[in-house]
Amino acid sequence: MNRYEIKVNLNEEDGHIIFNKNEECIITYDGYNYLNNIVGASLFMPDKIFVDGIEKENPYIIADEFGGVIEVITNAIAFCNVPNMVTASATVRYNVEIAFTNALVELVAMSEKAGKIMKTNLCVESDNTIIRPINKELSVVANINYPGVIDAINQYSNDKSFGERRAVSLAQRNALKKLPQFSVVYTLKGSKGFRIANTTLTLFGDSKNTSIIECLNRAKQVNGYIAMNKLNSVSDDEIIDVNEMSKIKIDRDLSNEKQLNKKDDNIKQKQSSNNKETNTSKSNSNSEEDTDFRKKMIEKYNSMDKEKVNLALTLMFPGKELKELSLQEIDILLNCAKAV
Repeated sequence: MNRYEIKVNLNEEDGHIIFNKNEECIITYDGYNYLNNIVGASLFMPDKIFVDGIEKENPYIIADEFGGVIEVITNAIAFCNVPNMVTASATVRYNVEIAFTNALVELVAMSEKAGKIMKTNLCVESDNTIIRPINKELSVVANINYPGVIDAINQYSNDKSFGERRAVSLAQRNALKKLPQFSVVYTLKGSKGFRIANTTLTLFGDSKNTSIIECLNRAKQVNGYIAMNKLNSVSDDEIIDVNEMSKIKIDRDLSNEKQLNKKDDNIKQKQSSNNKETNTSKSNSNSEEDTDFRKKMIEKYNSMDKEKVNLALTLMFPGKELKELSLQEIDILLNCAKAV
């Protein structure tokens, strides 16, 4: 089994990422859709959805007397077969009126020029304000001349006409987000408005798996950087990185050499009893040298750049893995890797 790390950039300028008031990065529907160019997940919208135990059309739209959207309830299902079939479902309940009120409250919280929050019985309407109730006791009074409030009103107007589109996009985004293939790690760089999230998608699978091969080909088409680490299964079902196998390889080879040395010593002892003490001292000396050599090899490997070691392995021993080399070959490999 291999671990594939695919690095791809998401751009704030292209709407792939947005930032909340705490400057926390959020991947948008467009961002997950861009990542889906690599993963290749499929989205499915069921024909029916249950609302309060009653079967309704999906999406289910609640409208006012003028046909404007008040609330939308919708469900989306995402499924992906990289490397095995996985499905995820997400249901969104999007209330246009509440979303508009929340947008005004956020604006007022960030700037006094946007308006203020008052007790409902003290609110007085004017030509420059709009009043939206928060609960029975509080209301938000927003200044309609403030640019952010104008944008919120514009979004509210669009939602009243096409609120189901926004709800469906949210449901599809959340469904994709739940798939393990979209469990991304990212780092940020760049200035505000032009920030870039360097995103890493991690996939596991065999190099001969058709879905993995197709996924890697799609990653190349969007200029994704692909890094592969080979994983090996050991007897206790633990999965470890092949780079850690070198330490196990060194210990194993040293243990085998010690066993061979002991067998040779026994043969020599039987052949010549007069040389028993000499052979014993040589065995002890070899054992001490092996221990020192093992320590030096581990220290040398830990201090090395693993990419240089892998490059040297490819150049010097093509077609071979690190665990197939002898101790002497590993020592030569590490020395050459320093010069790469």
